[in-house]
Amino acid sequence: MRTILILMLSVAPLAAMELQILTPPTNTTSFGRILTVSTDGTQMAGEAIVLAGLGSEAVTWSATGGMTFVAISPTDPAFETATGVSTDGRVIAGWQRTGRNNGFVRRTGSSNPTLVNFKDYKVHALSRDGTLAVGTDCTAEKSRNYNAARWDTSSGSRSTVADLAGGATDAAFLAVSADKTTCVGYGHDANGRVAVRSVNGGALTVVGDLAGGKVFAEALGVSTNGGVIVGRSLSATGMEAFRWTSPGGMTGLGDLPGGAFVSEATSTSDEGDVVVGLAESELGPEVFVWTLAQGMRSLRTVASAGGLDLSGWQFGGAWPVVSGNGDVLAVNAIDPGQAPRFVRISGLRTAAAGTPAPAVACATAGGSFRVRFVAEPGLRYQLQSVDSLDAGATWQNVGSVITGDGSGVEVAAPADRPSCFFRLVVQ
Repeated sequence: MRTILILMLSVAPLAAMELQILTPPTNTTSFGRILTVSTDGTQMAGEAIVLAGLGSEAVTWSATGGMTFVAISPTDPAFETATGVSTDGRVIAGWQRTGRNNGFVRRTGSSNPTLVNFKDYKVHALSRDGTLAVGTDCTAEKSRNYNAARWDTSSGSRSTVADLAGGATDAAFLAVSADKTTCVGYGHDANGRVAVRSVNGGALTVVGDLAGGKVFAEALGVSTNGGVIVGRSLSATGMEAFRWTSPGGMTGLGDLPGGAFVSEATSTSDEGDVVVGLAESELGPEVFVWTLAQGMRSLRTVASAGGLDLSGWQFGGAWPVVSGNGDVLAVNAIDPGQAPRFVRISGLRTAAAGTPAPAVACATAGGSFRVRFVAEPGLRYQLQSVDSLDAGATWQNVGSVITGDGSGVEVAAPADRPSCFFRLVVQ
């Protein structure tokens, strides 16, 4: 007599993740990027490609008003992009690429809308309260000397922070912490481009560079108090996403299974515990979600845990950003019908805390046991068996580890012993 135990498990989604397709303003396409999201995910800013001339216009999105243009220039298209938005949506920052670089901050509120222009400057980011903008001083563009810069958005006063010594003069602030104490970006020293930070307006200091390969690193995101910094760096394996903490230093986050080794962290939550970015899997370019508990996983896998099916979506050329509370992800993508889309996904934080249980189909025939399931991208699966469920029994691997690529797989195992118990382990 032969006994085979098959366990069927039904798991409800950990969170109800929702996908919202954003409608761009009239006369623009859904080609473009969302570059920043407010703390609660109700405000966004970025750029949309204009139908005539293929230039870009700065745009914002709000939960109540949808997507609209930022009134910066009568020129159309003006090659503009919005790179920062305050939590209340009343302050918008960015820069214009027509002619020489021209940074801007647009303030709205009780008084008439005002526009402050910063000729020969780029504005790359804005603090959560909208009072501090950061970017690049390009006034010495002809001599190719670029330094990091900060602006008080109320007064328009600005200050330049000199690049590191020993290398090319080329530095920029790419993000600023919510408490405005820490600006991060890149600079150059004698070794090459390195990730940097500036605390309370002070001189640039090196955050680091991953070991191996050419020296190259950029800091792209920072937590509320500056204690966590994320970005990309060349390691011995290739371009790799990193997470820096004090005093822990810089750590590579790895890459998704399959495909070429390449990853970059583009944004982090205000607590620094949720990181999003780009990586490659068997399916090609993918958005990843990293958490302290689960590490790096494909957005598809996290979405599956949240009851959201992203089958057929493509993320080549995407630029994912996450809200300060870690619950809303914004990204540009191609939908299953091959149409470009601006996408807002909510419910991320709770779904990212779990792993989707695979829906399995099992069968036995003769002395063989077979199991079929869909292997999620970013996960690894191992079938195991044991002869008894006694306390001292040891589960044995059956076959090799299966790396998920979104396709259905079948695993067969001998089941010719008096009793056989099987389990599928998700790694």
